[in-house]
Amino acid sequence: HRVADQLSSPPLAMAVFGSLHVRRAQRPIPSNRASPSSSRRHSPPEIAAICGFLVVAFAPLPSAAAYSPPSLSFVNNLKSAFGSVFGGGAPAPAAPSSSPGFSPAQVSRREELKSQLLGECSRPGTDRAVVESILEELSELRPVRDTATSPLLRRRWDLIWTTEKEINFFDDWGISSGVSQTIGEGGELGNLIEFKRGGGLSVSGELSVEDATMGTGEGNDQGLVRTNFKFTLAKLDLDKWGSYEVPPIGEGWFDTLYLDEDLRADLNSRDDILICSASKL
Repeated sequence: HRVADQLSSPPLAMAVFGSLHVRRAQRPIPSNRASPSSSRRHSPPEIAAICGFLVVAFAPLPSAAAYSPPSLSFVNNLKSAFGSVFGGGAPAPAAPSSSPGFSPAQVSRREELKSQLLGECSRPGTDRAVVESILEELSELRPVRDTATSPLLRRRWDLIWTTEKEINFFDDWGISSGVSQTIGEGGELGNLIEFKRGGGLSVSGELSVEDATMGTGEGNDQGLVRTNFKFTLAKLDLDKWGSYEVPPIGEGWFDTLYLDEDLRADLNSRDDILICSASKL
């Protein structure tokens, strides 16, 4: 009945199930089996196909205006249901959930470390030594090797925790309502400290990635993780009191020690750590 509901045109039914007849006719008969004229049991898919053909073939012929082709989802479902008849076989198995190159135990450990890191960063009096210890192991399990050139890095990130004193000043004094960093596809950089009473401090600049790797700038087996930055513009927005451009100060680099779809951890040229989450905005 499901076949009849979808295949409302006898020519279409003939086209679909005609291929079944051709395949059957071309299939050689082993010598140890009875000839086609002998009694033979049909497989369930073949029985369903024959019944569907009979139902549709004797249905009233609809007008051209009433006919509409079957949807793509229906065709895919049909192929799946009669895979053994059409020669398609069973659907391909789903891809494993674990990251390439990592065992399920390692993936589980990675998630455990991420939870520990977020827990440590969310409590008062975060211990830098504990954060560093977690990052040391987590960086070895990162799913992205060349973090500096990964498309995952190019998005908006919300700051969770940092050792940067300048940023923490705004938070400690209750001035900031949030800190974010946006990295564009073309290497644009934008940092924003939003003020609770409106306005904020924004700094923009540009990024570059050289043929350098972690720490020393020399080639090793750690992957491309270093990004150079240089600020070119800074603006202080005091809401109703006006907006003012200030001289941008700062250039250096940051090593992205860990990166995935929702978490990022950096160590920069001032030996500061930044832990960020992918923005929901």
